[in-house]
Amino acid sequence: MQEQAKVNNITFRPQAGKQTAFLSSAADIAIYGGGAGGGKTWSLIMECLRFTDNPKFNAVIFRRTYQQVKMQGGIWDDTENVFPYFGAKSNLTDLTWTFPNSKTGKINGAVIGFAHLQREKDKTNYQGAQIPLICFDELTHFTETQFFYLLSRNRAGSCEGIKPYIRATCNPDPDSWVKKFILWWLDENGEYADESKSGKLRWFVRDGNQIVWSDTKEELKERYPKQNPLSVTFIPSSLKDNKILCENDPDYEAKLLSLPYVDRMQLLNGNWKIKPSAGLYFKEQYFSIAHRINPEKIVKVCRYWDRASTKPKKENKDPDYTAGVLMGRTDQKSYIILDVKHFRGSPSEVENIIINTAKQDHAEWKGKYIIGLEVEPGASGQFEADYYTKVLAGYSLKLNKVSQNKITRASPFSSQAEGGNISILYGPWNSEYIKELEAFPDGSHDDMVDGSSGAFSLLALALNAFAGWK
Repeated sequence: MQEQAKVNNITFRPQAGKQTAFLSSAADIAIYGGGAGGGKTWSLIMECLRFTDNPKFNAVIFRRTYQQVKMQGGIWDDTENVFPYFGAKSNLTDLTWTFPNSKTGKINGAVIGFAHLQREKDKTNYQGAQIPLICFDELTHFTETQFFYLLSRNRAGSCEGIKPYIRATCNPDPDSWVKKFILWWLDENGEYADESKSGKLRWFVRDGNQIVWSDTKEELKERYPKQNPLSVTFIPSSLKDNKILCENDPDYEAKLLSLPYVDRMQLLNGNWKIKPSAGLYFKEQYFSIAHRINPEKIVKVCRYWDRASTKPKKENKDPDYTAGVLMGRTDQKSYIILDVKHFRGSPSEVENIIINTAKQDHAEWKGKYIIGLEVEPGASGQFEADYYTKVLAGYSLKLNKVSQNKITRASPFSSQAEGGNISILYGPWNSEYIKELEAFPDGSHDDMVDGSSGAFSLLALALNAFAGWK
């Protein structure tokens, strides 16, 4: 496949503009990204079709974790909408696609594989490998050492006539090594892509632990005659570069606009500089204060507990708090913070307050009420989960084993707050609560933020898990 491929009267081709530039780049390493919706993953899939008429060709597409490879609607699912048109057969056991041999017609030709590098040491699984095309989907998820180790495995092997190369996609991450690697292609502030440099080639060699860049290959060859400089380019993309997506899903931009501020600036605007800091997720003006409520308008209620079981000690004068956030969902699909318990105590004191609060909440909200309880992963978390299941028998209880980081968990709640969809019932706890939210994620404590994120998640995102909830 070169610029397009046609099979069974269906033509596969990149869209004019950034996709075409990426698929036609001559760089040894081409990185495509900078925003969501630019058609990045589809471009990797198309790139893998380029040499499938060579029965000895092989390529590997890496995602950081196995779950990312196989998640619903992910890159493996996308290949199922393309590769079969070219006669390829999939193997779900080893996550490969094998194409027909152009000489015999049998399914023993080019192979496109999928793999992960979840652990740093997984890179050594490819010691001795020879992979003509290596693709990284979301390059910022990988470590710098993983990338450069795999670069050493980027060899033609028995694929005569094919020059080894690497293709990668990414979204902005200000803390990733990728930003430093592509910094020349960004503006003078290191914030947005410099469109005048899009697709331009630069060359590098490694001198010890340093990467040395040049605008010409010849200059580096003169300085480092024993090394072969490699060419790199960066091609920024954004939603506006994907006209097909905009036509097929006209609401996609609205979905990006609904993201919290930091995510929105990165994924919609391609900002490489912005990062989470206090005041970017929550502001006092996001919340209206309700001095009274109509209980009939509140259809669901959740008290979510983020627990800590310790008091201040000489060796730990500022331990975490236990926070129990009571949140309601209205018949207008808005949300209201009804009450917050925020305290420090011993394990038995925490347990007693949780039990007594459950009795009070249930008496007030009865069938509308559920308890959310955050538990740690692992054996200790399972023990606590089993224990509280017994202690809170008779109540609707949802145990939540957290896996995502705090910022990711807080983002949906932050987005709704910024949209003016969350109010706070007036109470003496308001000031302390808002102060902690505004300081997130830089504040010394985030227990009430975690409690709010958990309550919102159960009310807004997991309602189908509870029988009888609508």
